[in-house]
Amino acid sequence: MQGCVEQLQGLDLRSMPERTLHVDVLNMKFFPYAHKMDHYKCVQLACEAVGQFVRAAKESEYDLIGFIDAGKQTEETIKKWRERREYEARTGKRGVPQGTSTMLGDMLRELGVPVHYSTVDNDDTLAAYAFQNGGQVLSGDRDFFRYWGEGPPLTVYETYAIENGKLVLVPHSNPCCKPGVSRRKVMDPLPETCSYDPTFGQVMAEGKYTRGVPSPILKMMPNPHATAKELRRALYARISGELKTIHESYPQWVDGEVKWVQEETTPDGALDHLLDNPLMAWYRVFGHEERPKGCTTLQWRQHMFAQKLVCFDICVAARRLSGKTDWTMLNLLQSSAPRRSR
Repeated sequence: MQGCVEQLQGLDLRSMPERTLHVDVLNMKFFPYAHKMDHYKCVQLACEAVGQFVRAAKESEYDLIGFIDAGKQTEETIKKWRERREYEARTGKRGVPQGTSTMLGDMLRELGVPVHYSTVDNDDTLAAYAFQNGGQVLSGDRDFFRYWGEGPPLTVYETYAIENGKLVLVPHSNPCCKPGVSRRKVMDPLPETCSYDPTFGQVMAEGKYTRGVPSPILKMMPNPHATAKELRRALYARISGELKTIHESYPQWVDGEVKWVQEETTPDGALDHLLDNPLMAWYRVFGHEERPKGCTTLQWRQHMFAQKLVCFDICVAARRLSGKTDWTMLNLLQSSAPRRSR
């Protein structure tokens, strides 16, 4: 008996499967609603929320694993995505800054949490890892109740609270699939994932670059994705090393309505030197833009945030080509934030 007690005391509970928590990161709404907020402040608040969550999980001896959707979308989800982007273009209202998927991954990795960007359906990916680890799932998505495989069913929590510095998991109030959702066997073997946002790798593999509206003033200024086109061409040239055409698509405001740019873009290394200097890239690409008449101070600050985000995303992708992970979109944005936003 004494030997059994000593063995139990010697176990590291944090390494036991039932203490592994698989987090559906985008479902947790770490970012506050950002329409009427300085986007630097929005990022700061998200960092604080993620930090509190991770610290509480560690205090409660949970091992966290984050999962973020980067897989291919269905035609239906693409249609809904385009409709939302068109609404943002017409109204100037965006719920969260663009790039939240990338920044949330950056936040979690900085705190030592492993991150998986799914390259197939994110629910399928998370469920497969959870079944293998025998762990638990944190997601408000009831579709996780559909999965079955070897071993007991998944334990799925809807949300969480933090009480006295510890993580309290809240069970689903309706622990079953939505009507019409069919049962699904968990994937085996485990699907491949990426540790970092694989966006530009996917762009080059598929030959498509599709983006939305990072700025609230599309009616007053060109879409920042359009303005940064030459910087992207330099990245395409550095990635491919050959003349590969990329089909680019993003919304513009033309003649009082939203129209989607559809154009073929070829690599061109003329701005290659800027890929290694993110701030210089921002000055060079956007330095000519001036605040338009009728644009509020908040809108202009949100637009400048969008400028940097678009440039830094490109420069980080170029940095990764050399195998270096010291730059992230998050740390570049934080280091370049206006003094009063820090």
